[in-house]
Amino acid sequence: MSRLSPRFTGVLVTLAVVAVVLLVRGCPSPDSAATTPTGPPRRGGQLVASARGVPRTFNRLVAGDQPSDMFSMLTQGSLVRLNRSTFELEPWLAEKWESSADGLTHTLHLRRGVTWSDGAPFTSADVLFTLEAMYDKKVESVIASSLLPGGKPIQATAPDASTVVLTYAQASGSGVSLLDMFPILPKHKLEGALKAGTFQQAWNTATAPSDIAGTGPFVLREFKPGERLVFDRNPTYWRTASDGQKLPYLDRLVLQFIPEQNAELLALQAGTTDLTQSELRPDDYVTVRRAEEEGKLTLIEGGVGPDADALWFCMKPAAKKGDRRLPFVQKREFRQALSHAVDREEFAQTVFLGEAVPVWGPITPGNRPWFSPNLPRYPHDLTRARDLLKSIGLEDRNSNGIV
Repeated sequence: MSRLSPRFTGVLVTLAVVAVVLLVRGCPSPDSAATTPTGPPRRGGQLVASARGVPRTFNRLVAGDQPSDMFSMLTQGSLVRLNRSTFELEPWLAEKWESSADGLTHTLHLRRGVTWSDGAPFTSADVLFTLEAMYDKKVESVIASSLLPGGKPIQATAPDASTVVLTYAQASGSGVSLLDMFPILPKHKLEGALKAGTFQQAWNTATAPSDIAGTGPFVLREFKPGERLVFDRNPTYWRTASDGQKLPYLDRLVLQFIPEQNAELLALQAGTTDLTQSELRPDDYVTVRRAEEEGKLTLIEGGVGPDADALWFCMKPAAKKGDRRLPFVQKREFRQALSHAVDREEFAQTVFLGEAVPVWGPITPGNRPWFSPNLPRYPHDLTRARDLLKSIGLEDRNSNGIV
């Protein structure tokens, strides 16, 4: 579970964390960009990656599926970015910001000279427009509920073309990092749809690529439903590499749709794709390692994933009339008992073939700034689990094996 609704606050037990992997083809074709993790990057070429799903839409505000989110990350930009490797908040379309002492007001200074991929200037008007669209009830944005600090929409003003002032109804511990999930969309392209009440249908998958503009590293060149997405390098992209070269290095990125994982791995080994970022199934690990030894693939291990496989319970007191929530869920002994009942080490060894680590909280070692190794641990102990359940009145009274 990558994101949790705020109402789910009671973590029960974390089962296992799988290592994040990338699989790349060992011998790229001459027209492919370098895909090995060593050596300096090369400019030019194309990368063919496999993807499981097709975007539902090219408008991230109205769809939360993973392919639509991936499309947005490739073509759009946010005001700030949470680095998924370091977990540090980085300036993005906003190059700097100041926050008031009470945490309610955040003043963001936008990068000057940034343009949309069609050449139109990026300004504070685009930020205000995107907020307006996101909170519009007719749009029914899937992002809006995550951007309601204090339960109310963020209020925004623009003193000038390169400054945005955001006011929260209540201070949020996340501060401006809330804006990481918030892609900025072009007012000059979508304002008409918002005024006409058709924003939810705007930028659907039938939209011509030339009608889509972004501030991300790539622009859409072609979409063939059920087959592939083709992206070209955005020539107006604002970021540069440490050596001064304009990013991205790639000229083209092709996402080939392969919905079945066995076929995805076969395509990689056959050389028809260069990379897959799908989660590696435990049953595939030995096969992939053997293919790596044969020089067909390179397995890049990214370390422990930041998101844990976990079991959660809602700890918020019943708020809805007729809620039939069972009262023992609120008791600490119940949650401790289930934690003792789970054999994390056995999960790590047998289900994930040793490629997982047991953890006892929602934060994994992959999230270095926030992980604590000193959390209370509940070793696998079924006797202790039964005793804890019995202490709160839960026991096997008729000897049928069910508490």
